[in-house]
Amino acid sequence: MASCGSFFAASAHAQQAGTTYTVQAGDTCAGISQRAYGDARLVDLIHGANPGMGPSPHRLAPGRQLVLPPKPAGKATGPDAKLSSVRNKVEVQRPEAKPGKVDDPLFRGNRVGTADASSASVLFRDETVLQLGERTLVVILGDVNAAAKKVGTAADTTLVSGALRARLAAAAGKKPAPVVVATKSARTTVKAGEAKVHVDPKHATRLSVYGGSSSIAAQKKSVDVSPGYGSKAEVGKAPEPPRPLPGAPTWSAAPPSLAFVGKDGTASFVGELAAPAKDVVRWHLQVANDALFDDVVLDVVVPSKVRRVEARTLGVGAYHLRVSAIDDDEFEGPSSAAMPVAVGRLAERLVDGKVRFDVEPAAVACAADGGAPAPAATLALDASRRHTLQCSLGGGSVPIVYETATVVAAPPPAPVAAPPPPPTPAAEPAEPIRFDVSLALGGVVTAEGGATVGPRGVVGVGMVVPARNVALGLRLETFVDHVSDHAPGSKLDGTPIGTASFTAVGVSVPLVLRYRELGRVEPYVGVAPGIARVSADVQGRAASVDSVRLVVGGVGGADVTLGPGAVFGEITWRGDTALGSNPSPSLRGGAGVLGYRLRF
Repeated sequence: MASCGSFFAASAHAQQAGTTYTVQAGDTCAGISQRAYGDARLVDLIHGANPGMGPSPHRLAPGRQLVLPPKPAGKATGPDAKLSSVRNKVEVQRPEAKPGKVDDPLFRGNRVGTADASSASVLFRDETVLQLGERTLVVILGDVNAAAKKVGTAADTTLVSGALRARLAAAAGKKPAPVVVATKSARTTVKAGEAKVHVDPKHATRLSVYGGSSSIAAQKKSVDVSPGYGSKAEVGKAPEPPRPLPGAPTWSAAPPSLAFVGKDGTASFVGELAAPAKDVVRWHLQVANDALFDDVVLDVVVPSKVRRVEARTLGVGAYHLRVSAIDDDEFEGPSSAAMPVAVGRLAERLVDGKVRFDVEPAAVACAADGGAPAPAATLALDASRRHTLQCSLGGGSVPIVYETATVVAAPPPAPVAAPPPPPTPAAEPAEPIRFDVSLALGGVVTAEGGATVGPRGVVGVGMVVPARNVALGLRLETFVDHVSDHAPGSKLDGTPIGTASFTAVGVSVPLVLRYRELGRVEPYVGVAPGIARVSADVQGRAASVDSVRLVVGGVGGADVTLGPGAVFGEITWRGDTALGSNPSPSLRGGAGVLGYRLRF
């Protein structure tokens, strides 16, 4: 194994006639370029002289031989970074805006933005990768290594909105250059490993660390954050102390490693997750073409109450799948281990009275009728009867059962398959209707002849029908209001009655619209029609006056999830009219209560 010194001796010769270099453990293309030519931006010389390296970033196996061509005359003027993957709608501004494409060069000051259900990866010359999530905008401020050398305190990247993951590539025998991400509220530094930086709509910055070390600084205070922890800095405030991130999700029933395409040329993977921790509110499911998730093909977030997750409409190919948890403060924890999965195609044909198979990918092995697994392409089965195949990747476990059709004649040539449709996000399963019972106490204010206050009690049952980020609620409530000393000047339908007290017992049917995108808090507004029987004790009358009044009003409040239900506060305002000829005090006014709803 060559030493660093012997390599530099050889690199002088490389600049004249080219030479061969043996890859060492931990090498990167950028690191080799820096040592051979003194400039990491000449890495494309190595790529061009060594075809077949595959997509960037390259995984160099120790012992591999690389050709190092001579160093060209003149100063390197290549881009600082490039788009290494693009999903759906990505835009690059330099300075004019245009759709982003794979391998688009990125220079200092360029902006990269992603739309809904879109993502992109930015690959720097030192092979540091920034993975951009949906609705994200970043400004590229320069080559990571160059920026670190020129201005140590300058931000390399500005995150305007959204979220990004930074993954640093370490050259052999040396630490990677840190990645500095500046936001409106903080300055984060990813020193090694992998971390996520997220800017919310209020411009608060969250740093979640998955490996290595990172820090977050704001208001002249810096906080070091270890793997498995996160910290938040709001605008104008110092960073909060590090807090544990949600743990990696576990599967109670893992998806299969192999699925065959259906008639539409696509397949789906279904798995069931174990129960989440109490502070976990959403799952983040990703499917990518690579194990590092630089080339994401499916990215979807679903509520944590959804335990059965599904990756749909994947075309033939090999993929990796992972899931992470997001807590009620928008911190995302580490992902589950990347799970290799594959979508295969198995087509039968008749050859000399035997059923043979054309299979993709070639690594699929099948056991026919309970026999030993064998490469599917080598099977030759009796065409006169049906057979059951159990297939898997590489002859491992057998999660797929495939039954052939009875073949009696050679089938017509298979038409050329159309390209599979692009992956689409998994549809969220419908949430069940929620029921509850509630009890609340508070006060009532009447406005007849002046404001008068009395106690109020409410008992109710209700149901909530979810619909995306809102829900429709319907309740049936019984209320009791009592005013013991109605104000002087009160009237019975316009006739002065002097001092009076009354008790109202009624039923109302509130219909409310709830907003469900604020975590544990669920505000609502609606209308509350009802009817009440009013019994009034009037000064100067021996008997009480009973009457029925129609009540119409509005309601507003909020639930705060607590235990198996929610604490709630509610305000109502109402008007009324008498039904029948008996006079009675008006219920016009408002009320406020505090209570608890038990959900089931």
